[in-house]
Amino acid sequence: MLLIEQNIAARDVVLTLKGALCAPDSNRLKRAVQRAVRKDCGRLVLDLEQVTDLDASGIGGLVAARNLVTKRGARIQLLRPNRRLTHMLAVTKLLTIFEIVPDSPEVGGASSGPVHSPCGDPADDRSESAVDCLTGNSAPE
Repeated sequence: MLLIEQNIAARDVVLTLKGALCAPDSNRLKRAVQRAVRKDCGRLVLDLEQVTDLDASGIGGLVAARNLVTKRGARIQLLRPNRRLTHMLAVTKLLTIFEIVPDSPEVGGASSGPVHSPCGDPADDRSESAVDCLTGNSAPE
């Protein structure tokens, strides 16, 4: 199961993916990216350090995310993909279209910030968590 956490710092949105980015869950990435770029997002960072598996559907989800983000005039970066993911991106020749970012203080600082849910005010006990909202475990809005 894929879990997605969203963190916002200024105009940067960091989506931390945890688990398998495979067929059953690839639409969750698409929905999370759509929500992330609704606002004035200048850069979307996909933190892939905790992605355990990736299949063709997951690769398609990454490409769709890239297309959506760049269409909106923002940048997309893949943060800390493991060796297996990097190899898969190389074999599929996708390393040429993605900006791969090793751990950096600027991005690391953004990803450790507070979680802001697009579903509501995170300070409101009744609002859904960012993980639930972004993974589709509950109905936003």
